[in-house]
Amino acid sequence: MTIIINALDIIDANGLNLTDSVANYKKGNAANSSRYTEEQVSGLSKYDVPATTEEIDKELQLLGFNELYMTRQIKLPVLTALRACHGLKLPKNTAVIGTTLEGSSDVKFDIWKAFEQKKSRISPKLCAIGTASTICTTVSRTLKLTGPSLMITQACSGFLTALSIAESMLITRVVDTAIVIGVESTTPISAFIFNSMGVYTKDNVMPFDKNRSGMALGEGAVCYVITREDFAQKYVAKIKKISLYNDFYNLTSPSPDGSAGLYLLQNLGAFENKIDSFNCHATSTKVGDDIELKSLEQLPYETSIYGLKGSLGHTLAASAGIETAYSIVGMQEGWIPYTSLTTDPLLTKHDIVLHNIKKQDTSNFIKLSFGFGGVSAGILVEK
Repeated sequence: MTIIINALDIIDANGLNLTDSVANYKKGNAANSSRYTEEQVSGLSKYDVPATTEEIDKELQLLGFNELYMTRQIKLPVLTALRACHGLKLPKNTAVIGTTLEGSSDVKFDIWKAFEQKKSRISPKLCAIGTASTICTTVSRTLKLTGPSLMITQACSGFLTALSIAESMLITRVVDTAIVIGVESTTPISAFIFNSMGVYTKDNVMPFDKNRSGMALGEGAVCYVITREDFAQKYVAKIKKISLYNDFYNLTSPSPDGSAGLYLLQNLGAFENKIDSFNCHATSTKVGDDIELKSLEQLPYETSIYGLKGSLGHTLAASAGIETAYSIVGMQEGWIPYTSLTTDPLLTKHDIVLHNIKKQDTSNFIKLSFGFGGVSAGILVEK
């Protein structure tokens, strides 16, 4: 059964929607202008959305959302969903499936402060938004949908996992349409955690660079509206196949033998059919980039590869959705995205696209994603 991406939108780390984000990127403004140093996390840089609460609230109100007591981590995906769904006639039974790793952190901080201050009670509204599941239920309620609402807490491969769940619901006709959302808001704690793991850079995020020194977190949100072909109102792109894999190797890394990537490539048909380009996970970590290249080197042909985290930061559970959106626009417009900050690339038989878009008509691409616990995912997208 053909699954269609009917509509999509993002909020990138510059606070831009998909159209403006891609336009900014194509001009070469890849390194995020909102990148800043926060002393409380030992000078670690983060790619955070610069939009103020007032700016976000103003756009939400224009789109009919007035629950402004909600936290930033809820407002960002709600705003993205309202943008993506604008003008669509959604079936009542539309499912809302979301993913996040840090989706309720801010409100948990507030609750913990209240606990430390020995308060006996806090606002019922604060209690109600204390869980990440509030993100999906808020989208459902705002759009007056009665379909299933499901939030998964997962890291890098989370968005593709959510897409896979939505795809299953469509294939089994549990629903006719599904909204899939991903969101991350960076916090001092999340930056501290990744820095403690030794994978956080104090330089630039340089995927596939010989001198790469690690990742940097990013804030962002993404929303896809997917449906069976008979319910499609627009045709943005086609989901050909989604593949999920768990190599149960380690809590923080896939196996160094590249078996996770190899499984995904085989399952997505990358050995039988030439894939025009690969949107890589490319975290800019010493171990991660090597593992990913190890699997890609086994392909029987040469192709274009690139990583976008130098432009967007690592938006964890939202990363695969935001980065795939760039590839979709490139496929529509006849170009392949580039890797922004890499200057001395690793040796590979593939063409690592650097610094500028590569003008080329393509009909497909694969997005790869590798996460905590060896949970990995990939998606094959076609015109």
